[in-house]
Amino acid sequence: PVKRNEFLKLFLVGNNLDVTGAWKDITSPLSTDAKSTDWYYPYFRFALGSSMVQVDPSGSLMPATPLTRGQVALIMYRWYMYEQGRRAQALLSEAESEILNVLTMVEQKQLDSADQASTRSMLAARGALVSKPDSGVVKGAVKVAEGFNAITRAYRAGTNQNFDEAIALAGQAWQSGEKAKEFAPELAEVVKQMQTVAKSVADSARAAKAGGAPAPTK
Repeated sequence: PVKRNEFLKLFLVGNNLDVTGAWKDITSPLSTDAKSTDWYYPYFRFALGSSMVQVDPSGSLMPATPLTRGQVALIMYRWYMYEQGRRAQALLSEAESEILNVLTMVEQKQLDSADQASTRSMLAARGALVSKPDSGVVKGAVKVAEGFNAITRAYRAGTNQNFDEAIALAGQAWQSGEKAKEFAPELAEVVKQMQTVAKSVADSARAAKAGGAPAPTK
């Protein structure tokens, strides 16, 4: 018997992979049960970026869950496919799915869940970039994921009445969108959606700062 977190460490360390160095700038919680202080955090960060694992519908990575032989085989299969550069599309689809989760969770004021989903989206997009470093679409997807991550942080800053920070982060999200369109013009529609949300957050923060009223929820 082996738990999911145990197996990931065994497999990744056993294959001499640079787990701690990969995407080390990402330190936000990955899920409801994978925070940066958990010993297994870097292994799940690497596993998400290489498409080895995904969260369940409740937003959990289930680190202590015992694995079946079939589940072990699936994790290994996904890694070997990723190693061959054959998981980029799967990662892009995962990044897109997580962005939709971000929009839903922000709407429902579930800021912790939105932060986690945006972090997973960035990891998925960056993982795809490792496989397809010259793809304009993948580069654009990374910028979109980074933009939505900035939006979640801007929204939290606004709710905490840190209005200047909220405005600055919303501006970062807007600029990420512009860069995404440069890389991949076909992403214009999702960028438009992202920039609309970013503008709304910035406008709300400016209004609240000027009038001393709480920032609107949208």
